[in-house]
Amino acid sequence: MSKLLSTPMARILLVVLLAGAVVFVFRDSFASMFSLWSLSSYQHAYIVPPMSLLLLWMARREFAAQPLVGRAVGLVLLAVFAVVWLGAQASAVQAIEHLAIVGMVIALVLVVVGWSAFRTIAFPVLFLLAAVPVGEELTPLLMDATADVSERLLGLLGVPALREGMFFTLPGGNFEVAEICAGLRYLMAGTVTALLFAYLNFNHWGKRIAFTLLAAVSFVIANGLRAFITMLVASATNGRLLGGQDHIYFGMVLFAALLVLLLWFGMKLADPAPPKTELAPVDPALNRPKRVAGY
Repeated sequence: MSKLLSTPMARILLVVLLAGAVVFVFRDSFASMFSLWSLSSYQHAYIVPPMSLLLLWMARREFAAQPLVGRAVGLVLLAVFAVVWLGAQASAVQAIEHLAIVGMVIALVLVVVGWSAFRTIAFPVLFLLAAVPVGEELTPLLMDATADVSERLLGLLGVPALREGMFFTLPGGNFEVAEICAGLRYLMAGTVTALLFAYLNFNHWGKRIAFTLLAAVSFVIANGLRAFITMLVASATNGRLLGGQDHIYFGMVLFAALLVLLLWFGMKLADPAPPKTELAPVDPALNRPKRVAGY
């Protein structure tokens, strides 16, 4: 058995089976999480599991070179997440419930493979957290940020605009920064993409976190710019341009353009790939429990 689990494919299958076991046991909670992925703000979650699997495959040799030595701390984490899940179910807090079940996947992997092996696949496994549909709590803050950016830009151009909360009155019409205009979809999809790019192209976590934060701030500002341009153009044309469905397409184009610009900038800062080293195969004896004298 130890020899069998020393192969890269066997290690990958082991992680997939562990994740599948948690999904099966907590299938109702996972079903409720999957149902939320269809919402526009969380559609990026569809790519998270396959990307995690791809990243796991990329790390397969390093993963297979480490011995499997289970860690008791993983059991503690598993118990903690189980208690959190029970509490979240009792209080009907879905965000915490979904974080807890994904946390149990992570904890169970740690229980079985141990810390040494887990470090080689930490990001692919932890990346599953990006599939948890959270962030609705940020919507009011994002709405304020969008309205503030729009108000400042309108003022800089000298466009007469009266703001009352989330409502703007311009010479060519009235506009509202609604919840759907808050930019949560921009922020979630853009930040997850930036995090994945940073992991693949930068070698140090400080640089990865800095790039991801830069992307997050950029998408918040870009959403304010989108709302400003929409109001400006729609007002100037009495709603003929960017006054209907076309403003949604404009938002998609702006998002894509900013994403391409950020990735281009990131490529300029990308670190060289570390040199590949030959990894020695795992000694199956390392996975066997040690004998205690007298037994």
